[in-house]
Amino acid sequence: MIFPKFPDNEKERIAELKKYNLLDTLSENDFDNITALIAAICEVPISLITLLDSDRNFFKSHFGLDFNQSP
Repeated sequence: MIFPKFPDNEKERIAELKKYNLLDTLSENDFDNITALIAAICEVPISLITLLDSDRNFFKSHFGLDFNQSP
C-alpha cells in the first residue's frame, strides 16, 4: 500500500485541531442528526464526522458503527 505524504503544514494542523478541544468529547445531538441524515440521503449504512489526529481517526459522530475511533 502506498501512503500519501504528510502536508508541509501537518504540525500546524494538529496543533490547531487540539486547540479546539474536540478530541475525545462526548457525542452531540446536532452532529448525530447530521450523520443520520447523510446516511439516509446517500442510502448508506455508515456515516461519520471524523477528526484526524496524528495517530487515529476520532469519530465526533458516527452512524452505523459501535465505536468512536480507529487507528
